[in-house]
Amino acid sequence: MRAKGQVFTPDFVASVAIFSFFLLIFAVIWNTSMEMFLDDQNEVEVQHDYTFSLLKTDGAPQNWNSTNVTVPGLYQEGYLSAEKVLELRDVSLERQRQVMKAQEFYLGVYTLNGSLANHEGRPLEVFIGSEDGDRYPDNSTVYVSKQISVLEENRERAELRYYTWQ
Repeated sequence: MRAKGQVFTPDFVASVAIFSFFLLIFAVIWNTSMEMFLDDQNEVEVQHDYTFSLLKTDGAPQNWNSTNVTVPGLYQEGYLSAEKVLELRDVSLERQRQVMKAQEFYLGVYTLNGSLANHEGRPLEVFIGSEDGDRYPDNSTVYVSKQISVLEENRERAELRYYTWQ
């Protein structure tokens, strides 16, 4: 009787079993890592949306200032208040991070032609960024929210822009 090659030798079956075991371990680790990453991303996005929704209120207290702000609402009687944006600029950096619930963010009011709006010679923007001053660091996920509003002071239409990144 002549010996023919066997397709399923014990060595082949053992190597397929070991390979399958390592492939299964890799798939489980990959799935767990991706789930944790997506959960973190979702948490940051929810926090961004929550803060932006708070910005579209009158705030708390309603006539807050840089010393007593708890919710930094930027609106006054349905209009975007340039005074409140400037008041938010005067809040200390640590307090800004607390009330905005972000370590780094950019908030700006722009006219509809795309230029930064000013009030009494001061630009209507608040920025807390990286140490080197980059507005939007490379390799970061940037969350963007925009809303067309009417400025309280001159009743002109303007765009409120709010960016956070990590």
